[in-house]
Amino acid sequence: MDSEIKIKNLSVAYSGVDAITDISLDIKKGEFICVIGPNGGGKTTLLNSILGFLKPNSGSIQITDKNAISYVPQTAAIDRNFPISVLETVLTAFLKSGLHPFKSFSKAEKEKALNLLGEVGLERYAKRQIAELSGGEFQRLLIARALAANPRILLLDEPTANVDIASRDRIFSILKELNSKGITIITVTHDLAAVRSLATKTVAINRRLIYSGDCLLDQDIYRIMCGEVLSSESEADTDA
Repeated sequence: MDSEIKIKNLSVAYSGVDAITDISLDIKKGEFICVIGPNGGGKTTLLNSILGFLKPNSGSIQITDKNAISYVPQTAAIDRNFPISVLETVLTAFLKSGLHPFKSFSKAEKEKALNLLGEVGLERYAKRQIAELSGGEFQRLLIARALAANPRILLLDEPTANVDIASRDRIFSILKELNSKGITIITVTHDLAAVRSLATKTVAINRRLIYSGDCLLDQDIYRIMCGEVLSSESEADTDA
């Protein structure tokens, strides 16, 4: 299986404080990776490093095609009261830097945006303002927007946080379908159900890589999320 991303001895620090230290991972094409760990353990730092938002203090990240990555951020970081429609939100993915803010979108771009909304079950909401969407609907909108770039790799940060069970299951179904089409998915999550039902590989970090491999037992996942150290029998880095 071909590698999409190779991370070697990655270390990132903020103001002299280590966020992640000496992490190495080999992410293969078509994998569905759930990244778990305690709050402050470096999960989002890892995503931001892959995206190029953060510069490593040491180590390297090799990506087969940097233009093939799309990102779905945490919804908490976005102002949902901004006056923009569901369709317009997806269309913003077609904007290039330097273009006039009142650009007219082509028929093909509008059709593609509507098709993407259809993929996530939101086509009938195209003209609604984003403030009218539920948390789960808004998360699906962000996924549709990320898909506008035709990514080979999709990164998500807590995609099922603060949504109800029905919305969570709908998001799971969408992500599973995308993965079945060959999209490599890397998601940070605290959702045990996501790890159980979606992951082909579980990556656990708490500033350092403490596990990379098949899905862990539930009790070990809980312990990792609480910041506990796994027993020597459970600790492993199968990609090392």
